Amino acid sequence: GSPALPAHQAAAACGGGPGLGPPAAFDFGGGPPPARDSAASPPLPAAAAAAGGARVAHSPVGGVPPWGPSSAAMPPPPEQPLEREQSSNFDPNSHPLAGVPNLEDLSQPEPLGAAVEKEAQPIEALFGEYIARCLFSKTWNLRDAALQKIMLNLNAGAYDGTSPGQLFEGLALVLKRAIPDKNVQVFLSCGPLLQALMHRCSARGLRRPEVHQSLEPMMAVLADRLGDANTRVDKTARDAHMDFARCPTVGAGFTASHVLRPPKKKTVPPRVYSSRLQLLASLVGEVGVQPDHAEGLALQPTVQIAMEWFNNSNADVRESAVRLVGACYAHVGLDRIEPYLSKLRAVQREVFDAEFERISGEDAGPPPEPTPVAKGRGGGGGVYRDQTVLPGEGGGGGMWGDMPAPQVPPPRHGGGGA
Repeated sequence: GSPALPAHQAAAACGGGPGLGPPAAFDFGGGPPPARDSAASPPLPAAAAAAGGARVAHSPVGGVPPWGPSSAAMPPPPEQPLEREQSSNFDPNSHPLAGVPNLEDLSQPEPLGAAVEKEAQPIEALFGEYIARCLFSKTWNLRDAALQKIMLNLNAGAYDGTSPGQLFEGLALVLKRAIPDKNVQVFLSCGPLLQALMHRCSARGLRRPEVHQSLEPMMAVLADRLGDANTRVDKTARDAHMDFARCPTVGAGFTASHVLRPPKKKTVPPRVYSSRLQLLASLVGEVGVQPDHAEGLALQPTVQIAMEWFNNSNADVRESAVRLVGACYAHVGLDRIEPYLSKLRAVQREVFDAEFERISGEDAGPPPEPTPVAKGRGGGGGVYRDQTVLPGEGGGGGMWGDMPAPQVPPPRHGGGGA
């Protein structure tokens, strides 16, 4: 029952070992050694028996490896990637998003949840259940694909049978959902739809109150994208505001009213203030201020927000605020701007005065051309005040004008001169 000893330990135990002579024989009590039980050890494999008991390399479990019996040390072949097989029932032409690039790579949108069911109902009624599910999906490329598909349908005239008011309201609801999207690509896909919505503002049968009512929720979230960290997002939001301000059924006053509202977050980066101030200055420069211009911006809230944000610690924000006040000054003059500057310190007031002088200088036009003065004594051509006479001009005086001509030096003597 005890484990067998190694050969050298067994030899030492039997009295043998280096320099000790042959080991002594075991005494089995006077009898022959016990017979070996043949069942104690398993029989040799056939290959080993044929080789006289030589050691045989065993194959792995399961038999001979598929890459050959003599290549056990070789690594197995590399695993081949699985190729995605398209369903035999997939037809891109009949898909609800037909025409959208990389359609075959899109997953299926999840069903609409109870939390968005009410918001999605008018979108689903106008654009279909599948597009509504994509628009409210948690997967960004499905939301992006829904916007692209709506634009494709608009260009194809798929909604020509829909009333202008219903289509306008439906597009505004889609954009209200998509504009706040944190994914940049999804927001940029709103750009073409914003252009399409702006062009439909002047559709026959749409009146200004109805347009304002449909745009109100969308314009609020669009103003929040001004000053975005992504410059393309910020530019798209600015351009959309300018386009809506130029639309007769929207107007600059309605557009600016959302920009004049403070940001929702209490703490925002300085670029948010700068972007809004610069947009307001562009609107004032283009449409003016009320009451001198009926479609202009209201003077009081415009200047008030500029003076409020002038206290910002960021230099760019303060500069943008001064430019906005200067744009208003260009339309109404100093008398109507003065009340808003009464609480400024002298150093602060100098900043605004410098801006007003710059604007007044631009309004005065370019400086007049210099007037010609009398010719020089040499009868040369006319010259301008505070300018030297150009070489070659004039008559007797030549290029020296009123100055006497230089004297020719006398010839040198003893120097080999002529």
